[in-house]
Amino acid sequence: MAYKYNDDDVIIFDLFDDEGYKAWQEKVRESANDAIESSENGDDEGQTESDEVTDFSISFEPLDTADHDANEAVISGVHDEPSQAASDDISAGDEITAAESEQENSTRTRIKHIAELLAYVAVAVLIVIMVPKYVMERVSVDGTSMNNTLSDGDQLIGEKLSVRFKRLKRFDIIYFHPNGNTKIEPYIKRIIGLPGDTVRIEDSVVYINGMPLQEDYAAEPEFKAYNASETIWLGENEYFVLGDNRNHSTDSRSSVGKVKLSDIEGRAVFRIWPITEFGNID
Repeated sequence: MAYKYNDDDVIIFDLFDDEGYKAWQEKVRESANDAIESSENGDDEGQTESDEVTDFSISFEPLDTADHDANEAVISGVHDEPSQAASDDISAGDEITAAESEQENSTRTRIKHIAELLAYVAVAVLIVIMVPKYVMERVSVDGTSMNNTLSDGDQLIGEKLSVRFKRLKRFDIIYFHPNGNTKIEPYIKRIIGLPGDTVRIEDSVVYINGMPLQEDYAAEPEFKAYNASETIWLGENEYFVLGDNRNHSTDSRSSVGKVKLSDIEGRAVFRIWPITEFGNID
């Protein structure tokens, strides 16, 4: 280590050399005393020397390069070891998080599949139960009362919305329980008279509100009037029905009487069997 007390004189000694340090202190004291004496005597040169005496510095020799590298290696080793451990901990944490995320996604996927399956089952139940009851259903023709329009054994599709919303029209083919008797199979007939109409049959001609009805679907040109030989008045939600094969049909001319809207199940709209007759019903 070197201690400088002016521009020219430098005392170099070891950091732990007490003798050298004391020698340096002695030099400083002497220079300081000289400066004080010069100041008292008005000597400017002494003042300059005093200023110069106070200008001293301490410089240190750098460590040996090998020692410096060794220290850096030690320090680096101290810092690197926990950094690697921390990195391993982070990697392990990432693996655990990824596994948990994958398991959570798998659970969500299973729940989604179960929910979709339950939705399909619910829809199927609604179709099986609700559709036949409120929308449409299959209907079988039993007997020959609707020849030649329908035949015994025909399989039909019937819709129920027209009945529910009171959209039935003249000439629609409906199926119903006569007099509300649900213990027997529904009858299938054609609507001739609507609510508020008057119906009368004379000489095989049907009169609606006093006007002859033009028909081209009756199987035979002549048929009996039975109870319809006298005028029949239809009230609200009441219908007059006839079979197309009128000489072989039990309908509103006899025991069936007026058909109430509440007894009508649906309207036949489509034939699915036999396949040769597949299509809409006229």
